[in-house]
Amino acid sequence: MANKPLLYIGAGILFLIGLCFVGYGALNVIGSTSASGSSNWLTYGLGFGCVGALFLAGGAGIYFCAHPFLDSLKAIAVGAGISTFVFVQWVAPFVSEFPEKVTAFYWAKTRRKAPMGLLNMVSSSINQWTLLIGMLPVIYSWSRGEVSAIPFDDHQRAEILLTAAQSFLSFVLLANLRFHWYEATALFVLWFVQFVFADLREEILLAYGAWIAVEAGLVLAGRKSLPVFRESAIVWRQHLRPGAPRQA
Repeated sequence: MANKPLLYIGAGILFLIGLCFVGYGALNVIGSTSASGSSNWLTYGLGFGCVGALFLAGGAGIYFCAHPFLDSLKAIAVGAGISTFVFVQWVAPFVSEFPEKVTAFYWAKTRRKAPMGLLNMVSSSINQWTLLIGMLPVIYSWSRGEVSAIPFDDHQRAEILLTAAQSFLSFVLLANLRFHWYEATALFVLWFVQFVFADLREEILLAYGAWIAVEAGLVLAGRKSLPVFRESAIVWRQHLRPGAPRQA
């Protein structure tokens, strides 16, 4: 039996983090619409109202499309003689996020829009690790009529741990607000190896851990800085005080 308080506290924390991220992005977009910094609270209210409307529209779309989408993938897998579990696991995320990937890859072709393409992928990952994961145990418990933990087998636990390590490493690499070509290449190689050779996933997990340790050592030794926290604080101060002058 799942611990009810801990289950909902954990889900609530993740959900709040996701809402803060959405608010952070909305503040940036709304604030940037006025070059003179003259945005007032009415502007922010209308902006957040539009964000809320889009959020509800997206939720309605998922509610009405999720089951037909899943049934279609299963039918294709059965027709092709492929395991429905494997097919849904790998094809569903790719198909559902295909428009996002197309725009990100298109923007990545130019130097000016490449950061926008990267941020498009990063924002998707943050939403998945906060809002999505925070809501899953709540919806699962509601569907069962009791507080329940989502069961995972050993293979699924390994997948979750591997994905978490990869995501944390990506955060560490991006925290200095630079993303070098060799970092991207190494991340892709590690992902491709574990995708092709499933038996090497434990070794890949150790490689992620070693890389994270190296990056932490560079930060502690003063050879690498993490300006993302300072820059984020500047953006928060700027947009939480409409009309305030921009700080350098």
